[in-house]
Amino acid sequence: MTAIFIISRFIWFFLTRGDRLFDLAGTIIIAIILFISSYYLFGKKIDKN
Repeated sequence: MTAIFIISRFIWFFLTRGDRLFDLAGTIIIAIILFISSYYLFGKKIDKN
């Protein structure tokens, strides 16, 4: 959980730089992190149920 928070802060740093390359990479990384985090959360919910 802390790793996701640290990575999101790096992504925010890249997005606020305004560079298009970092913006594109940041959005891709955000999409991957959202997919993994949502899959992990849904997986835990399914395991609990």
